[in-house]
Amino acid sequence: MNDLLRSFGRALATALHPRMLWLTFMPFLAATVGWGVILWFS
Repeated sequence: MNDLLRSFGRALATALHPRMLWLTFMPFLAATVGWGVILWFS
C-alpha cells in the first residue's frame, strides 16, 4: 500500500510540474489566439 501511495504522489507531482502544465494548456491557448485572429479579420 505504501508503494501505491508513493507512486500516486510521484504521478501527482509530475502532473503538476510547470512544464507539464504548460504543455497541457499551450494548445488551448494557441487555438484561442488562432480563432480570435480569424474572427477579428473576418
